[in-house]
Amino acid sequence: MLHATIKLLTQFNLTVKQTNTRFSTPTNGIEDCCSQSALKCFQSQLNTITSNNKELQHKLQKNLLKSSIVKGVDRCTVEEKARVQCASCNSYNKTDSQVFLKNLLLLLQKAYSRLN
Repeated sequence: MLHATIKLLTQFNLTVKQTNTRFSTPTNGIEDCCSQSALKCFQSQLNTITSNNKELQHKLQKNLLKSSIVKGVDRCTVEEKARVQCASCNSYNKTDSQVFLKNLLLLLQKAYSRLN
């Protein structure tokens, strides 16, 4: 599922129209135990990106909610999560859609590499 979502994201990236809209973008340096909250941040904003392919956008957004993806990005125990303070979505720097999607891709690729 993770690999399929990475492919979807790559396809979706080709349909995105550049706008002046800025997105709260978790960086690729976020702490591992905050990967789930970063994923939620990406997912919550994905539908506001301007795209030529709304069907692909909807499918990608649905995939990011699937438990296999959510579990795949996070390898921390409940105890480890309790010890970290994850940033809120609004606290991340605002970037354009290209940087936003690149960082989402990096998060998914990192999770995929851990599974293999």
